[in-house]
Amino acid sequence: MGTSLDEKLYLAFEILDYALLSAPGAPLKKALIDAGIGKDVSGSFDSGIYQPVFSIVAKNANVEQKEAFISTIEDTLRKIAEEGIDKKALRAGINYHEFRFREADFGSYPRGLMYGLQLFDSWLYDEEKPFIPVSSTHLRAHETTLH
Repeated sequence: MGTSLDEKLYLAFEILDYALLSAPGAPLKKALIDAGIGKDVSGSFDSGIYQPVFSIVAKNANVEQKEAFISTIEDTLRKIAEEGIDKKALRAGINYHEFRFREADFGSYPRGLMYGLQLFDSWLYDEEKPFIPVSSTHLRAHETTLH
């Protein structure tokens, strides 16, 4: 699904994770829960490697539900692709990530250290592109496409 050097992909999956799995009423999470697959559903986008991985996790699901898990995800994503995704959910995802980006709350960890570690997501693979993970320009670019 591309590489960690693709700035638009990097942010798009963060926003999609929020819109499809994390936001209240997120459609993919709701479909899996309604199907009785797992007690909690979450997603994660691991962009710290050259070929990023997007994962969907259903906690406390049974092995026997594997096929239902896959078909529910595929059917729900197909429906969303055909009917479109809720623009309010996408805006909420953009706003959520913009807020997190601007706040830069790393708890007790030094901000400079955390920014430095984030740079490695892209810098390790292209020394010309270290700032993809901390660039705010991609947030504004995605915001304008929704208007």
